[in-house]
Amino acid sequence: MSITPQNLPKRTRILVKDLLFQEKHQLTDTQVDIMSYIFNAFTWAMKVDGFMVLTSKKILGDLPQIGEKTLDATLRELANKGLISRSLVTIKSWRNARVRGIKISSSGMEYNSSLYTSTHQAIVNAFQERIDELETKNKQLEMEALALKSESVEEKSEAEAVDSVSIETSQTETLDDFAKRVRNRFILTSQPICNGVEGWQKETTFYINSYGKLSITTPNGDFSQLTDPILIHKFWRWLMEHQKRIGEVVEFKRVRENINELNQKYRDTKIKIDGKIGWIEEIVDMGSGVYLKIRDDKGKVSMVRDGLGKPRVYGYGVFKKKISELP
Repeated sequence: MSITPQNLPKRTRILVKDLLFQEKHQLTDTQVDIMSYIFNAFTWAMKVDGFMVLTSKKILGDLPQIGEKTLDATLRELANKGLISRSLVTIKSWRNARVRGIKISSSGMEYNSSLYTSTHQAIVNAFQERIDELETKNKQLEMEALALKSESVEEKSEAEAVDSVSIETSQTETLDDFAKRVRNRFILTSQPICNGVEGWQKETTFYINSYGKLSITTPNGDFSQLTDPILIHKFWRWLMEHQKRIGEVVEFKRVRENINELNQKYRDTKIKIDGKIGWIEEIVDMGSGVYLKIRDDKGKVSMVRDGLGKPRVYGYGVFKKKISELP
């Protein structure tokens, strides 16, 4: 016999209807109400193995206008449409009771709910206050470090002092300004920002979705929008400290090619890159991909470089394409 505690917290019901989402998935008003409730529950519901614990008694208590049969039919239809998944989970603190758990799928995470419950907003405010405190402390530490550096600058040459000042000046951009700049760049292109971020699985890739929110693609291919303010702040802080990684996506999942075999197969192959004709002189293994050395019609050999003048890294998968038409 399952056991459901009687002291579950009461929540303010805020149902924000995403009409575009409703139209896209052809949902009834009741179905979109339940979808909105589940989406908002993400901020407060107990979670077990990634599933939110949402019992029928809890949902019906918050949404008394919906009957039990309607609720069961609605959850089943949302699952059939691929917006949620359901599973029985065990809660040890409830004497190992087996209850229903609900997880929002990557398609379901597209739901646009712009309002928060009062509890969630309080949590967000608390996190923001903590973030402000840490940023203030960080600025104080930077000023102290600058003061110490100023003392040592007197013993250095004038050129070194100028370099030191320029470095400190480049750090005046705030984290919010930096995040806004990156967000505006990538929301227009839908291209990945980067992967290999500290604290996440290295294959996890970061994007800006169509709503302008930070999102990820997991190694399993699941797409989701980040909602935890601490994780979001952690990502932007890491990216600000590793700006050279912006726009760089490393191919981690691959079978490493035999570089000698690639050179034997493709050396002296005619190739067109950036509108110029050349011949492959050498393929250089870089671990995360390869560099290409190209020989022009005058015999000059040079490395293929990107728009910033850095050697361009090609993934190993490039050799599965038509080699004569590389970008």
